[in-house]
Amino acid sequence: MSSMSFLRPQDAAAQPLERTSRWLTAVMAVAAGLIVICFGVRLTVSWRNYGDLANEGGIWTTLALDANDGVLYRPLVSDLGYGGTRYGPLHVLLHAGLIRAGIPPVTGGFLIGVATAAAAMAGLFTLLRRLEVPASLAVLILCFFLAAVCVRSGILSIKADLLAAALDVWGLVAVVSAADRPTARFSPAIPLAAVCFALAAMSKVTSIFGIVAATLWFLTRREKKRAVWLAAIYILCVLLAVLAVQWASQGRAIAIFRACGSAGGGLHRLTKAPPLFFQRIFLNDKAVGGFWTVAILLLLARRKWTDLTTILLIVTSLGTLAIFGSPGTDINHLIDLQMASLLLVAVQFRSGRMARVVVPLVASVMVIHAAASSLGDVKRMLAEHRRRELDAALLDAGNSRVRGPLLTENPVLPILAGNRPYMLDYVMFGVLDLKDPRFGQKLRDDLANQRFRAVIIGPWLTQNAEPRAFNPWPEILERMKERYELRAVEYRTAIYLPKPR
Repeated sequence: MSSMSFLRPQDAAAQPLERTSRWLTAVMAVAAGLIVICFGVRLTVSWRNYGDLANEGGIWTTLALDANDGVLYRPLVSDLGYGGTRYGPLHVLLHAGLIRAGIPPVTGGFLIGVATAAAAMAGLFTLLRRLEVPASLAVLILCFFLAAVCVRSGILSIKADLLAAALDVWGLVAVVSAADRPTARFSPAIPLAAVCFALAAMSKVTSIFGIVAATLWFLTRREKKRAVWLAAIYILCVLLAVLAVQWASQGRAIAIFRACGSAGGGLHRLTKAPPLFFQRIFLNDKAVGGFWTVAILLLLARRKWTDLTTILLIVTSLGTLAIFGSPGTDINHLIDLQMASLLLVAVQFRSGRMARVVVPLVASVMVIHAAASSLGDVKRMLAEHRRRELDAALLDAGNSRVRGPLLTENPVLPILAGNRPYMLDYVMFGVLDLKDPRFGQKLRDDLANQRFRAVIIGPWLTQNAEPRAFNPWPEILERMKERYELRAVEYRTAIYLPKPR
């Protein structure tokens, strides 16, 4: 099928518009090919240089290492150090399985990212075809999916966002398959969809967009029984999964999630969510902002309020906006929004003549911008050489006279050294320490007793050294400097070693 076969002139009067639309679609296809090439180069450089591997990836990997050693969700404070997370267990268990199979921790995380990205794209293509989008347009949509910074950087960042998105989209595929058989008394696709949605929630606890949109869609179609069955099976699966995780964690998981769930957020933070949301989609990830804007405009123009893609976009937009009310939320939470926007754009593409001009034009601009951004990322990664920086920091830490654990802002460092990280998540530590200063007493005592082989801090802590009411780290670092001295700086990373007693 030709890449332009989804554009067919309707009458003689439409010929000029159709010719313009076809020309723009050809440009869109070239732009899509460009982003694929740039994406491949970026992926290769990122794998080699750990260009996308940040603190969050270290947290996920630490959880997997703990699980491999039989500790699912370490205690908040223990001899291991500090825990505290709100990350779902599915990605952790998959990663732990690869580690158990002998795959190095970081490599295993990268492999999961590549596999889940492929699964998400395969699910997106299948769903588009189920929604009667031509295969040629569906292929272009997959390329536009890669245009988003959140997608490109998420593949090798070792996070569960793409895993959750893949499970959500395959759940929607099952839902559409069930809807294609409205007369069937029972469709096995309903429990399959519920399981996919439940697994998505167990990957990323905020991944509820698929189940909410699917349930509302069944209700708008007046298929109440299917909506009830879907919701009931989903709730049952989630409850069973929660009980299993609670048992496997020796009764810790629920208490840990209760302590860390909001990460310092709350109703008062929701007022700050809209500015942060719009900043992220229009400044930090323009591809998401561009496609989301086009999707909203098409939605308002067509007003097909009961379409699955419409319901999904509304639910995902409102849900993502609310998520940005939680401190620390970043662009990785935009993957679902990018997928929902592209689904609506693809389905509505043939519904109006102007859409066939506006969509290719906007898509081409967004993708060309994304290609340039990818090449910019490659240049940055080659200049920074993150992996070399981490290796140099570990080499400096090896000069310490103490043989204890490493205290690091980035948990990747101890992992690369073959050790278990002492601090799981420095941001969550700060949240919990502010709630109860006794929480951080063990860390303060360990610093005073020079328990750590080295203290290695990165750009976040060094750039936020001014004491603030909501940040306990400046005070902790001042205490640290009483017993540790700066011995080296590797690009953005500072290495402190114990002072002679």
